[in-house]
Amino acid sequence: MRIYSSFVTLGRLLGTEQNPLSQSEFLKDDAVVCQTKTGKKLTVAFSSSVIETEIKGLQNFVYIGRDITQRQRSEQLLLVEHTTTRILASSATLSEATTKILSAICSQLEWDLGEFWSVDPQADVLRLSSIWYRQSFNSPPFELVSEQIRYLPNLGLPGRIWANGESAWIDDVIDDEDFLRTESAAKEGLHGAFGFPIKCGSEVKGVMTFFSRKTQEVQSDLLAMIAVIGSQISQFMLRFQAEAALRESKERFRSAFDYTPIGMALVTLDGRWLFRARIAEQNSSRSHLFRRPRNR
Repeated sequence: MRIYSSFVTLGRLLGTEQNPLSQSEFLKDDAVVCQTKTGKKLTVAFSSSVIETEIKGLQNFVYIGRDITQRQRSEQLLLVEHTTTRILASSATLSEATTKILSAICSQLEWDLGEFWSVDPQADVLRLSSIWYRQSFNSPPFELVSEQIRYLPNLGLPGRIWANGESAWIDDVIDDEDFLRTESAAKEGLHGAFGFPIKCGSEVKGVMTFFSRKTQEVQSDLLAMIAVIGSQISQFMLRFQAEAALRESKERFRSAFDYTPIGMALVTLDGRWLFRARIAEQNSSRSHLFRRPRNR
């Protein structure tokens, strides 16, 4: 097993004859990233304690290593969920929310590029709405192709997700016959990819896709987590659409009063004004139309 980062210095680890470690001194849960012979990375937490010997100045050490890879992974996925919740609570527009969510997933789960595709109901295609990538990732050709392309149902990775309404995973896009941006992906060194739908009820409103410069085996825990995120985004979209519809309804209602050619008002039963036609405010000769009703 290959260790990528040292968790203690040699002097700290072994102590010295002049400054030996006491029995109360020990190292606890110092995490290091290791790599197995197969290339798989593991996070191992090491603990050590001192054992005194009968020989003065000579100490023995006991080391215990625990694989905390899955625990660390679960914490990362949970952090992404919480971050998504905060983003959706503070975002004023869908574009702002999706861009920040793309950034959060890529940054915290080590993916290089993320895209949000929205459904154009009139043209019946998917269009690129938002894109995010790491600063170290120089992707103008891939981004340009993505901005120009339009996906029909079942066409390419986004179109497949749109048509099936389910998440999809590609170990290596270079070997995927249905992937339409193979040439530009190869130039940018992109390989692993996955995506998931944003569904409002049974209708897909958008698709998020992510890319990595490494080949990626299917990660079932990630697919389970993105289902939750997809639900959160769809609820945001429904709330955003409802708020937009309410604002439009209020504006239309107000316009009916502001631009009416006759005197018109909305008054409560106790005589309080709710709305009054603008013409009444400009023409005092009609003000008698808006006197409060007398109590009978």
